[in-house]
Amino acid sequence: MRSVLLALALTVASGAALAEVPWHSLFPRPRPAQLGGPVSPATDGAVAQALSGAVAQTVPGSVAEETALAVPRSLLPRPRPPGLRTPSRPTQSVRATARATAPQEAGPVRAGICNTRGLTGRELPRITSGTRGCGVEAPVSVTAVQGIPLSRPATLGCDVAVAFDRWVRDQMLPAVGNRGGGVAQIRIIGDYSCRTRNNRPGARISEHGRGRAIDFAGYRLANGDVVTVQGDWDRGRNGRALARMYAGACGIFGTTLSPNSDRYHQDHFHFDVASYRSGPYCR
Repeated sequence: MRSVLLALALTVASGAALAEVPWHSLFPRPRPAQLGGPVSPATDGAVAQALSGAVAQTVPGSVAEETALAVPRSLLPRPRPPGLRTPSRPTQSVRATARATAPQEAGPVRAGICNTRGLTGRELPRITSGTRGCGVEAPVSVTAVQGIPLSRPATLGCDVAVAFDRWVRDQMLPAVGNRGGGVAQIRIIGDYSCRTRNNRPGARISEHGRGRAIDFAGYRLANGDVVTVQGDWDRGRNGRALARMYAGACGIFGTTLSPNSDRYHQDHFHFDVASYRSGPYCR
């Protein structure tokens, strides 16, 4: 093999086209085992050096150059960058662990979530938080209550969602009646939010941070009229309806706060399901 490579190098160096060389002459005849021996690394190096020199001496653009670049270099192994490793496929145990830790997807929108016929929405994956006291173990996204759509989906725990369904059914809808064609939409401006009470620095985590509170801001009637806590509280017929439905919330919820309670609730009713030793806190 050494003689073949040296002959090939000399042929290229002389400018002859490899296309004219009989290819059968490039292959050595079998030699008896006792006459041959392993080629030393030094010999390999000499052959490679001769080939490189021959390629460098060829005429640019000639047939000899193209053939020399195509044949001898293809015979030499390509160097491999140090430290390069072929990525291996994940083992069965790694793939199983990845599937187990992947986040769950939200369920389909359906009626009867939280085992309550009046609630429509979907089940959500568990909500966790780096803030101590925040998170919801089994949250749901409520999109409609008693068949009435919410102004936006509300992320809640089932305890407050069920209480809100009861309030809409037993207090809100009777207070409104058929006025304006009845309630066509319920306006919600607060649900799950990891924050302190009234967003005050240093205060305790709000029931909103546990998914146990909801903020009701008003409703829209079928005829297009809009009734809001901020604009209609203590004013006329709509104000009386708001006062009636708010009074009926005490006992259904653990905490009820109206615009009369403090400056933080001027535009909504706050309802949550916190429990107190002294009973419901209603202001």
